[in-house]
Amino acid sequence: MKGKRCAILFLVFFTALSGCSQGEGKAVAGNMNEAAAVSHDDGEEREKAEQMKEAALSMKEMKNVCLVKGKKQTVLAFQVYHRHRFRMEKIQKDLSEEMKKRFPDEKITVSYDFKIFLETSRLIHKIRSGTISGEKAEKEIGRIVRLNNEKT
Repeated sequence: MKGKRCAILFLVFFTALSGCSQGEGKAVAGNMNEAAAVSHDDGEEREKAEQMKEAALSMKEMKNVCLVKGKKQTVLAFQVYHRHRFRMEKIQKDLSEEMKKRFPDEKITVSYDFKIFLETSRLIHKIRSGTISGEKAEKEIGRIVRLNNEKT
């Protein structure tokens, strides 16, 4: 009888302690909505990249958007809220059509793939920190597009 009380007391105590530490020790990603323009004409191209990002974020399903705009092509990777996971392909198609309608002169690659999202985010951080040149960034954009087009 005394053993059962101790076991129950231990479980209650352990549950209370584990409940108090929720969220601690977890890295908070924060706002991942990022856009970067890679070109010699920073002002106009950067403004267009921001417009593309805002157009993507205007969709209610969007959680995070990473966009890199190069001279020849643009990569737009996105994440959706969890409740929209089953419709990701339709959301990608709708977003792609919306981007083509708003920006007909741009070649935009739209992807919901998390690997593409991470690669795009890393490229944005390299561009902002200045550790990658414009020419290398263009090659990296091409690599990301080829990675997106691969069939696995």
